[in-house]
Amino acid sequence: MQISVEKNYTHGLLFQASYTFSKAIDQGASFEQQLNPLNFNATRGLSLLSAKNRFVFSPVWELPIPKQEGIAGKFANGWQLSAIITYQSGFPIRIEDQNDGELQSSFFFEDANTPTVNGKVQFVNPKKNGGIFFNSDNFTDPTLSTPPPLGQFGNVPHSLCCGPPISNTDFVVTKKTPINERWTTEFRAEFYNLFNHTQFSNPDGNFTDGPAGTFAPNVPLPGTFGVVLTTREPPRVLQFGLKFLF
Repeated sequence: MQISVEKNYTHGLLFQASYTFSKAIDQGASFEQQLNPLNFNATRGLSLLSAKNRFVFSPVWELPIPKQEGIAGKFANGWQLSAIITYQSGFPIRIEDQNDGELQSSFFFEDANTPTVNGKVQFVNPKKNGGIFFNSDNFTDPTLSTPPPLGQFGNVPHSLCCGPPISNTDFVVTKKTPINERWTTEFRAEFYNLFNHTQFSNPDGNFTDGPAGTFAPNVPLPGTFGVVLTTREPPRVLQFGLKFLF
């Protein structure tokens, strides 16, 4: 479902607002991923590009300040505000297990296997839990048991819903000042990520990297499975510019 509202420029204001409600499903996280040859539906799940909710609001507003003449007009006239405000649901998290316990490995393609989860996946606040986004304690790889039940596929789909949401506001203040009939100056103050929100990227979904806080086999440091390692957007950035138009 797509809803869009537009306001043409009147009384110094124009804007566009759009909302999308959607769901995308596929049978593989990438072109290279193998399918389960015994059950194609086993690899069916949310597409990594699926975003359930997305809202974008883009206003432009010329401030309704009474027009002034002379020197006062150079300071009071020509102020304009604009913004791009984005709110979006998180993207699905790519889940994989590279131990090839299903014995379907290919030199050219990614394994179809994923780990096994016992119970409901518990999501936690990464800001309060050292970057951990979901609890990896109830994820296991059955092929690591003794003796290993080779040929078994995990029960986790290729994507897990969902990663951190997006909440971002970019804001611009513009001031146009005519010098004479030919020359005009334009001052711009731009604020990217105005409210300085931490925009987390998706956490590590590779079970082979080891559960967070434990020492996995052949992993010299605590594992990163379920841990947010990067951010999607930088902290607040301020940028100033001055143009001469003629």
